[in-house]
Amino acid sequence: MIGFTLLVALVGARTVRKIRPRVESLRVGESYLVFGLAVCLGLAPLAAYIGVASIIGAFLAGMALSELAEGTDMPRQAEAVTEFLLPFFLTSIGMQLNLVAFLTKETITLALLVTIVAVLTKSW
Repeated sequence: MIGFTLLVALVGARTVRKIRPRVESLRVGESYLVFGLAVCLGLAPLAAYIGVASIIGAFLAGMALSELAEGTDMPRQAEAVTEFLLPFFLTSIGMQLNLVAFLTKETITLALLVTIVAVLTKSW
């Protein structure tokens, strides 16, 4: 996992920077968004293949694309995709929850403690 993360973090942004002129010259509407989706849909399954959660690959794709997105409409365009896919992501996370784990004495105590601290420190 660390090797994959370092590789994408160190090489990903540099590679995206070099590819930017080619992305700009694509004869595709919204070329930055198309390229961003391709990178995301490439790194997510690659991460899963090497044994890391696919969400890590998607996050690293976002890191690699962050410089490319500057000065473009890409973040605004990606919002529509995010708004569409977020409910599916949250549903899948919810389905993985073990609700019985929330009923243990330790979990309830911790939740109450965190809530009390949050309420007490809110005004500071």
